[in-house]
Amino acid sequence: RDIYVVPDPYVVGTDFESIYELAGYSQRRVDFVNLPPKATISIFTASGKLVSRLEHESDVDFGRRSWDLTSEDGPEVAFGIYFYVVETEGLGTYRGKFAVIK
Repeated sequence: RDIYVVPDPYVVGTDFESIYELAGYSQRRVDFVNLPPKATISIFTASGKLVSRLEHESDVDFGRRSWDLTSEDGPEVAFGIYFYVVETEGLGTYRGKFAVIK
């Protein structure tokens, strides 16, 4: 199973983003792709601080879970490299990284 993040890198301020902001809402997000039906996604800064924890439950194998680029305490995350750990039942643990750039 190849779990990964799209887009990577996430570029803040793309034309795609501004189209949705004009429509009255923001679409700032990344998607975790190829997830099993049940998983927990933990996202960390490069220094190891937990930024967010996401629960994923779906009837679909190879599913998606979006993250809105906000931390547990509310503000949007800073530019940089982020690491993620995906814990699954019966399939093990997956690790990866992605970038948020300007």
